[in-house]
Amino acid sequence: MSIPSEDVIINALNHEIRREILRLLKEKKMSYSNLLDHFAISTGKLNYHLKLLSGFVEKDLEGLYKITKLGVRLISLLNNLNESITDEDRPLLKKAYVSQIGTDKSFLRIRLVGGIYFKITAVIAVVILIIVMTVLYAIEGVDLLSLWPLYLMLAFLVPVGLVWALKLYKPAKQFADRVDKLLEDSE
Repeated sequence: MSIPSEDVIINALNHEIRREILRLLKEKKMSYSNLLDHFAISTGKLNYHLKLLSGFVEKDLEGLYKITKLGVRLISLLNNLNESITDEDRPLLKKAYVSQIGTDKSFLRIRLVGGIYFKITAVIAVVILIIVMTVLYAIEGVDLLSLWPLYLMLAFLVPVGLVWALKLYKPAKQFADRVDKLLEDSE
């Protein structure tokens, strides 16, 4: 049985973090913690991406990650592909992009801006849950002071969560707007 090399290569390149790992390691060796700091992702996610890059990157004797010869050729292939795309190809790329996401809206808009709406909705749901629990406990005659952990969460986590979500909203929306404009300009 032969190894499906095209599938292996496409899978390795199929995520922006994996492509960036390859580019970083082409420039220099990096420790696990340096990679973790660079991407600001969880250890589980970094382990997942490194596992999928096995054969393209490896650890040396000092425990540093480095790109393999195959990884260098993979980056070269990607760079050649990107350089070969002409202005005439851009409308076709947009058509492919739009068909892959199934809508004229940028996938980034759905992922970033929609994700923030979800987080705000989740915070509001927590507030409603605490209010409903308080009312139900009050009806049952439970001492409401025994619910102090819920009130503490309401007083601290909800404002922090809302500020965090609202702080992310503007840059996420601006970024998605720029991507949408680039897609429109490439027509």
